[in-house]
Amino acid sequence: MKIERIELGDLALSGGMVDGPFGSDLKASEYVASGVPIIRLQNIKPGLFIQKEIQFVSENKAKELSRHNYQPGDLVIAKLGDPCGVAAVVPKSTSPGIIVADVVRFRGDPSRVDHFFISYFLNSPAGRRQIDAMAKGTTRQRCNLSDLKSIKIDLPPIEEQKRIAAILNKADSLLRKRQQAIRLADDFLRAVFLDMFGKRGRNAALGDYVNVLSGFAFKSENYIGNTGARLLRGINVGIGACEWKNTAFYPQELTQELGRYELIDGDVVLAMDRPWISDGLKCAVINKDVAGSLLVQRVARLRAKGIPCAQFVYQCLIDAEFQRHCRVTETTIPHISPTDLATYPIPKASPQELERFSAIAAKATTLVRSGSDSNERIQSLALSLQSALLS
Repeated sequence: MKIERIELGDLALSGGMVDGPFGSDLKASEYVASGVPIIRLQNIKPGLFIQKEIQFVSENKAKELSRHNYQPGDLVIAKLGDPCGVAAVVPKSTSPGIIVADVVRFRGDPSRVDHFFISYFLNSPAGRRQIDAMAKGTTRQRCNLSDLKSIKIDLPPIEEQKRIAAILNKADSLLRKRQQAIRLADDFLRAVFLDMFGKRGRNAALGDYVNVLSGFAFKSENYIGNTGARLLRGINVGIGACEWKNTAFYPQELTQELGRYELIDGDVVLAMDRPWISDGLKCAVINKDVAGSLLVQRVARLRAKGIPCAQFVYQCLIDAEFQRHCRVTETTIPHISPTDLATYPIPKASPQELERFSAIAAKATTLVRSGSDSNERIQSLALSLQSALLS
């Protein structure tokens, strides 16, 4: 089978790979209640297009920005984020529209390239290594259009691309079904928490129950392949669980003095930058499979001071009151500080109540973990398949 090594930009049709308009050409003040949809960063997750919080512009504005259009079936790539370069295919059910400044639209020659194959490659460890190497920025990663065009891909024939994409799609579908079952168990635990604590006043602070630690500034240039110490970054903190599609490792010899950043079973972690996404708060309880990973900057770790209380703390954090406490606005990059966490008012719980809730949570967590274990195995399988099929 012939494998062709080629740059991403050379796979695009004429004018097929463009980024969005300058911010001054498309302002938030020009959004309207209905009209032509636009794709923003929050609509793009690794391998998944999020059809929520869709904004619109007028027909006239869309015509003015027609160079930056997208069509169903196009590939869209985030130029900005943690990490940047994540990609997803626009579903066929989506209406045509316009991309914003920090999004790239790729439209390839269908006789040469399958968009789902390219999406899987960009989100794979092999693709991420190239993107991480070109990313710039200290607070949020950014890559430009010319960088993305220069990404090199080992491209098999089109039929082989489609076969590989179909295999990886089956693994993704299985993982999503497992996650739906886990959410049902989470809903039960939420109901128990509200029954026990939901009607009482907030006479305690989160810092009364946990110690808060923010992560270490690991140097991205030292990231290595699939060996070494696994790093837990903001991209790995999902809603209620850790996600490992984009995994970074660090040389063990460089971590000898960093033991305080090692996670243990029962810690709670929270993404400190852009913590809220359309589906909820990026926060999770660490289990035995994640324990041993190292905490990266802009991720917070909450560890019980005494009686184990991870699920109690988690339930307090996912309450809408926490977002109001943090006073997150749209004028700056949403960020949570250690002080925000430590001073967050929560219901006061006695040691006996914490033990009782922890016992109930342990039973629910047994079910959740059995599903999470399956998720870990499926994610591991997907990563193995990506490494085998895309490297």
